Amino acid sequence: MQVRRANIIAEGLVAGVLAHLAIACVLVFSDLFAGRWVLYTPTLVGSVLLESGREGCQVTPSATILLAYASVHLSTLVLFGLLASWLVQGSQERPILWFGALCLFIFVAWHISAAALGLLGRAHECLSLWPATLAGFAGALAMAGYLWRSHPELRQALRGERYA
Repeated sequence: MQVRRANIIAEGLVAGVLAHLAIACVLVFSDLFAGRWVLYTPTLVGSVLLESGREGCQVTPSATILLAYASVHLSTLVLFGLLASWLVQGSQERPILWFGALCLFIFVAWHISAAALGLLGRAHECLSLWPATLAGFAGALAMAGYLWRSHPELRQALRGERYA
């Protein structure tokens, strides 16, 4: 039981960090492509969430806001990673949990778009939702891909009748 719990925690941490890095990479490239400075999007979102977006689309670089937002975002993704790892590990004993893992994947993939629409207020006019959506899918794919590759026995079982 302790080994299983340790595996869930380790896999959840790695899955969350990989998702965070994938999202960060997509947003960095989208900011560069749009001609903005590299950390514009996370700083804008952090400003909106932590300071109520007083500045609108004009964001001054702030390490404090960027680190605060990054830590909240990373913590959230690690929690998603822990839940996903628990669902994947549990699906080996209870087959219905793989459906829960699939639903979690879809939820993670879309949470950024919903957050952008619901929380950004006027600042969502400064950003396109496509990079946020692509970043959400990149994060979810990174998380799901890592967990998929970490469980070859589950991949084999999903091909069988037990999960059909």
